[in-house]
Amino acid sequence: MSKQTVIITRNAEGVIAQTMLPKSGQPLVLKAQAGVSYELKDVASNVAPDQVLLTREGNNLKITLPDKKKNNDEDADVIIEGYYDGAQGELIGLAEDGQYYSYVPQEGSESLLVSQMEAGSSSYSSLGAMDATSAEAFSMWPVGLGLLALGIGAAAGSGGGGSSSTPLPEPQPVPEPINQSGKVMLEGTPTQGKLLEAVLTEPDGVVGVPVYSWTVDGVAIPNSNQRSLMLGDEHVGKEIYVTATYTDTFGQSIVVS
Repeated sequence: MSKQTVIITRNAEGVIAQTMLPKSGQPLVLKAQAGVSYELKDVASNVAPDQVLLTREGNNLKITLPDKKKNNDEDADVIIEGYYDGAQGELIGLAEDGQYYSYVPQEGSESLLVSQMEAGSSSYSSLGAMDATSAEAFSMWPVGLGLLALGIGAAAGSGGGGSSSTPLPEPQPVPEPINQSGKVMLEGTPTQGKLLEAVLTEPDGVVGVPVYSWTVDGVAIPNSNQRSLMLGDEHVGKEIYVTATYTDTFGQSIVVS
């Protein structure tokens, strides 16, 4: 049986979203958020994968999980869009000892920490893993979830002294994710010669690329299947609507307008 993994997004107040990776093999696409941490958890074992492949592609973070047949290591399981646009949330996991740890590079290089990676870089990272020559930089200290959400306390600890973190309570089973409704909004200036853009918000995450369709006064606009529409003279003074069709991570086909 293939493993099922859930991404738990937390802020300083607690869990704000739980998103299951799709069974279809398509990557889970999330929008980066400021002030959050991302927890990886295997549903069956209730602990995190002990190793992941992290890749920075442009300003997106790609996460590839182990124990999954792929064509190559570029086939990511999770893509966090805009992660490097100033929203580098900590990537964490629950270990078998009941403590939360950050994912840190096996190479022991600070430049390969997930928040520090340069465009085009990749690194196999483990929970609290460290290179023997970098023990001071990457000790296996437990981390506090509240601090992580505020951007405090990550993989890099200062040398000298032991951890003063209080052990977390026993981990609780992850509740079944709730299928939430998405919505699509229009952004832009409704003026001839300007672009209108459809902004899709889907709390459960989107599998693949949404398909958009535009109408003017209830009539479909030919060849308008992109998320943006250039307004022309024929659109002036008329009602314009957009519809988004996509599949969420629960495998449901959704249409919102």
